[in-house]
Amino acid sequence: MRRALTPEERQAVAGEVAELLRPLAPERVILFGSLAHGLVDEYSDVDVVVVLPTDRPFLERGLEVVRLLAPMGRPVEALVYTPGEYGAMLLAGHGFLEHVLETGRVVVDASAR
Repeated sequence: MRRALTPEERQAVAGEVAELLRPLAPERVILFGSLAHGLVDEYSDVDVVVVLPTDRPFLERGLEVVRLLAPMGRPVEALVYTPGEYGAMLLAGHGFLEHVLETGRVVVDASAR
């Protein structure tokens, strides 16, 4: 059964994601999907876009994010982009990324520090 998260619960989720990913020192983390929207059920997963410098191949990048977010007790869908890839996607008007930015919640933004 779906239920709405309270503003406090939504803030706690955002804080937990940010804290758990701190060891990676990401430049940006965007939580999107049901947890960002605040309408969840037992099948809701943790959807994140993570921007960080890395030399790892694209398909391997999310593995550490998944491991670090495992304590949340939900499946994790992680898309990890380098700053260059992220910037190029923004400039190209990448539809998926635009959707994430419009509907998601930025939980880490190193440029705001």
